[in-house]
Amino acid sequence: MERAYFVGRHFEDKADLSKGLDTELKPLDEQSPEMVRKVVSNIIENTREKGLSKIVIVTSSRKRSRSTAEMIRDDIHDTDSGLRVGIVADAHFDELYHGEPVLPQNLLPQKRIQFLDAAWKVFWRETFTENGEYRNPDYHFGDPVVHSGTVLHPELTGHFKQTGESYKDLSLRYYEGILGFLERIERDESKEINLVLIAHSATMAILSNMYSVLTRGDVFREGYKPGDFMKLCWDEYRREVAEGRAFPNAPGIHTTISINSMDVPKAVTFLREEIAFLKSERA
Repeated sequence: MERAYFVGRHFEDKADLSKGLDTELKPLDEQSPEMVRKVVSNIIENTREKGLSKIVIVTSSRKRSRSTAEMIRDDIHDTDSGLRVGIVADAHFDELYHGEPVLPQNLLPQKRIQFLDAAWKVFWRETFTENGEYRNPDYHFGDPVVHSGTVLHPELTGHFKQTGESYKDLSLRYYEGILGFLERIERDESKEINLVLIAHSATMAILSNMYSVLTRGDVFREGYKPGDFMKLCWDEYRREVAEGRAFPNAPGIHTTISINSMDVPKAVTFLREEIAFLKSERA
């Protein structure tokens, strides 16, 4: 059986940050009917082509992802009553954790908040060089950074009760999520369940890059150093961007990722070892 799994971004959210960063999804009647229909029909086709009748939609823990999964489930029931659909939330596939930003009181509904935009600019500038090479994957989102008594990013001072994740934190979390996903694939395949992942645009990019690197076997070659998986995946993403293959950040964008060419047991062993190495660095 073709082992190609459906991965998609959540539908259009309200983009209203006045109540926090975990934004709500727009109701179904405000979504693009064509987009919803395309996502649902492709999931049904992906499932039926495998001869399966059960679907498990794995989502991030964010409201917009879970609500998207619920919309998809309901539409599948209306379109093909022969398919059974379940939903499982998995916080491993959440977007980058932004910490605890201090949002102004009585904030009007809006898409953007100035200090959060500044925090993103600082995050990329601190984490990577202008050429896209690693500078500091341990930098935490929202950290004003104090160096020799000097605050390097005063525009972030006082805006966060707690800083967010670093790029290394995010990568480790996704490694754990993908490890669980691969283990679930191996475990559930005999039970005739089709796995679908609905999360964020970053989830799609990271998943695609990880599967590409694991399928090519870059990490199994002589000379691989523990901890370099993060860099190999980032380099793969940069290639995708340069070649115009990167996923756009658009509601409902989706793809299928094949793992037929991947040595799954070997990949599972590698991820366990890489996770253990990164955790040992934290200790």
